[in-house]
Amino acid sequence: MGLSKIACATDFSAGANAALHCAALLASAHGGELVIYHAWELSAAAYLQGYAFTPEVIERVTTHAQRGLADAAAVARAADVKNVSTQLLSGGAARMLVEAVKGDPKIELLVLGAHGQSGARHIFGSVTTHVVRHAASSVLVVRPHQAPKPFVHILCPIDFSDSAWHAAELAAELVRPGGQGIRLVHVAEIPPYVDPDWVPTFVVDIERHASTELEQWAAKLRARAKVPVSSNVYIGSAGRDLLTLIERDPSIDLVVTGSHGRVALDRIILGSVAEKLVRYANVPVLVARQRAAS
Repeated sequence: MGLSKIACATDFSAGANAALHCAALLASAHGGELVIYHAWELSAAAYLQGYAFTPEVIERVTTHAQRGLADAAAVARAADVKNVSTQLLSGGAARMLVEAVKGDPKIELLVLGAHGQSGARHIFGSVTTHVVRHAASSVLVVRPHQAPKPFVHILCPIDFSDSAWHAAELAAELVRPGGQGIRLVHVAEIPPYVDPDWVPTFVVDIERHASTELEQWAAKLRARAKVPVSSNVYIGSAGRDLLTLIERDPSIDLVVTGSHGRVALDRIILGSVAEKLVRYANVPVLVARQRAAS
């Protein structure tokens, strides 16, 4: 694992600019390469009968995009990123971004905004939705207008799956000293079929077993992260309780979650908890996905 190559997607919106600054900060901190993507395609009007974009219009659009990419590269270089490149992709943004990342096995992380030029606050953009679900790499979703800063307090939801451990490892790479470190949280949900009379016993038992295993994970992670690692177990609803925890603790500056849980059918299926966090959390959320061996 590593962050030797990071990708960033931009449509030159406020959300994309926040993502760019975050990607540049990470690339600089890890001494990694940064590639900046912009995808463009003709609007639906271009295909109406009796109407066509002239070569001059297409040239104007591409020239504008190339200038935007050049400005984005300048921002990255100003952030002390040594190796910066840009790529102009032609086609639907969601599909082209997924294909671009899939075609470059060196990319371990793709950074993009929560929504694009037409997105409203708390609306998960369609491009972001598709990319988070289907990208071959981990994906970091950044909120608009969030100033880039080192991550010093990372919340890492744990369901004891392989995907969750990969998320914890990635959190250990990203966290920087100076804050509360990494907080591992497991939220156990009581199955609806549990007899109400058994709930108290069930809660005590699950808390004991989950706390023991989560602390073992924390101990293992402390050896890697060299920062404080805490662990907490709650009984409730994972998506709801994690969002409440994030909202009530303003010191949390990043959430790193696995892409799916223990029962996922396929690695490209985004777990329901992960999707809720990406949609509604008020901090950046990184969906960790380990690239398949090429």
